[in-house]
Order: sequence, then structure tokens, then C-alpha cells
Amino acid sequence: MESGLVSDLLDWIRAHPNWAGMVIFLIAMSESLIVIGIAVPGVVFMIGVGALVGSGVLAYQSTVIWTFFGAIVGDGLSFWIGQRFHRHIESWWPFRQRRDLLPKAHVFFEKHGGKSVLFARFIGPLRAIVPAVAGMAEMSPPRFYLVNIISAAAWALVILLPGMVFGASLEMASAVMLRLISSMLLASTLLFLVFALIRVALPFLFPALLGKTALVKNGWSFGALLLIVSLPSFFLIQSGHVPVEMRVPSQATKKNRLDADFWWSGGLVAGESSPWFRSVQIKASEHTLRSLLLEAGWQESKPMTASNLLYNFSPDAGLRDLPIARSDNVLSFVYMGEGDGTRLALSLYAPSASFDDGEQFWLGTIRQQAPGHFLHLVYYAKDAVIEPSLDKSIPGMWGNMDSKQIEQTFLIKGAAK
Repeated sequence: MESGLVSDLLDWIRAHPNWAGMVIFLIAMSESLIVIGIAVPGVVFMIGVGALVGSGVLAYQSTVIWTFFGAIVGDGLSFWIGQRFHRHIESWWPFRQRRDLLPKAHVFFEKHGGKSVLFARFIGPLRAIVPAVAGMAEMSPPRFYLVNIISAAAWALVILLPGMVFGASLEMASAVMLRLISSMLLASTLLFLVFALIRVALPFLFPALLGKTALVKNGWSFGALLLIVSLPSFFLIQSGHVPVEMRVPSQATKKNRLDADFWWSGGLVAGESSPWFRSVQIKASEHTLRSLLLEAGWQESKPMTASNLLYNFSPDAGLRDLPIARSDNVLSFVYMGEGDGTRLALSLYAPSASFDDGEQFWLGTIRQQAPGHFLHLVYYAKDAVIEPSLDKSIPGMWGNMDSKQIEQTFLIKGAAK
């Protein structure tokens, strides 16, 4: 009956993806909610949701966010229930029949203190009980919610992973599973060492602050908080390599439109110089741009989906297989060099400005990339210093488009020669 319920709900999510976020939120919340979390097979549901992410039915980022907030709310409600009802909870189902559940949770909480909220998130029988016990024990709300947020972020990432891996590609998952597990174990070990180092170093780095601030006093929570804060910067580094929106000189615009002649003369070239990339400015509609780039030999890059992410763990994957993380408003293309030893990565986005003839204005960068690896566990495309000879060959990569180079910027018109 339980497997049928899970299957029916996943089929419903597949058929109604617009409602998926709210359903995922409710599942994650119920999994952490006292009483309900004991009866609901939330973990099975979430692994199924991960499979939908891996197969491309659901978007990874939004699914993680809904899972994250659902987990926070579920633990938060359990904590409030513990504060509000205290010992009356012992008379509720299922604690009337299973009188050992609450005492075991109390022992676990007394042994591990605030960290029990973090640990219990990953222990099925305790996940829905320990937050309520923390409320019954009158744990400090700020401390509870700090650990609640940290544990919810970790749980949201971990709970979806098994389903994502096998939903993406069973054959590929089997081929890379050993490297995937090894990478996770290595990452967990490094994180543990970082947290331990922070805990040891804090008394020497912040002797005055240590006695006054509970957050700093708890080295594990402080280290985990640093990790959560640093995660967005990783995704920002991986997802763009496109310039920030530029300020357009007043003489280049008329009624919020760019003067095409002014632009083609190099009036918007910023004069920036870098050995790692070349700037690109393009005048073309999105449809024309895509068509002409594909015609010239560029290929749309693989997006950072769960199935494509598995290539990062395969030693047999070539540069053409490795995905590029990008946001929805960024176009990304690759141009393969001879063999599979190098590739060019082109990232483009459309700022708010457009040309006076209605054509779209695109800004972007070209980067040269080579294969890289970390301990032969994770494989990725690493940026390389652009060779001087490449500047001479890049103009020939635009196919049926007009182009010219001014300093380290390429201007391109998406029109037939």
C-alpha cells in the first residue's frame, strides 16, 4: 500500500509539475513534523522526487529550495509543539503505544545537546521527535533555528542525491558510483577536518568573543554556518564568466536604444585586458544568433543537469561531454578544438539595452578550456591562458557573420556577409 501511495503521488507530480514545489514542501515538512513524520514515508517520497530531478522532470535548484524550506518549517513546528505541550505529548499517538520513543529521544538529546537536532535530521526514527524534545527541554530558540537551518540545508542536498543519480542514467550511475561515493567520503572528511580546525582555533583567534557569543562558542555550528554562507559563492563562480552589465555612454543611446554605428566603431569597448578570456559583443536576435553559431560549428553546451553531472565523475568523458553551469538568461556554446584536448566556451547574456534597429545586444566572454581532474575522482573543464595564436583563429569561428577585433574585444554582427 505504501509503495502504491508513493508511486501515485510521484505520477501526479510528473503530470502536474507546476504544483510540484508545494507538494515537495509539504512532504519535506511532514517528514520532520512530530507524529506525522513517524507515519509518513517521507524519505521514500524524497528519493522518488530525486529520481524525477535526475530524469529531467523537475528542476534541481527549485526542488532543493522547496525541500530546504519544508524541512525548516517541519522542525520549527515540532520545536514549537514541544514548547507548547511539553509532557502532554506523551499521551498522543504513537507515544501511548511506543512508550520507549520519547525517552530514547530525551537520552539522545541529553547526550548530544544542540547537535542532536543536526544528527537526528539524518536518523529516521528520531528526525520527527528530537526537535519536539528540544522544545520540551527549553532549548534556546536562536540556537535551535541556527542548527535547524544548517541541518535542513545539508539534508535537502543529501536526500535527493540517491534518486537523482539513478534517475539520471542507471548505466552511467553504475559506471561512476565508486568515484561518486569516494568523492562524497573525501568531501565529508575534509569538512570534518575544517570544522575541527575551526573549533580548535577559535579560542586563540577570538578569546574575548568566545565567552560572549554562543554561535562562536560552538565551533561546529560556526564552521557549518561558514560553509552555508560560502556555497552561493561557489555557484556564482561556476555559473557565469560573463561581464556585469556595462554602463552605456549617453552619446551611444537615443530613447534607450544603442546607436549601431557608434557601437561598431568600438565605442563600447571597455579596454579591459585579461589572459584568461576575450570579451564579445554581438548584434543579433536570439534566433539568428543561435542559428548562425550552430552553422559556424559551435554547439550548445550541456546544462548542469543531474544526468550530465555524472560525466564529471567519468574518466572516459571528453571535454565535449562536461557540462557548464549557467543561469536561465545566459546562452552557452562550446567550440571543440582538434581532438578533444581543448575547447572554447562562449557565454552570452542580453543586457537591458538593444539597438536602434530593434536587434538585441549581447555581452559575453570566450574562454579557452582544457581537461582537469581532482585526484582522478572528479573531472572538469579548467580555464587556460588564451594562446596568442588563438586571437588570429577566433575571427574564423563566426561563420556567416561580420566580425572584427578591437583590443581584446570581438564585435560581431549576426547578418549575412
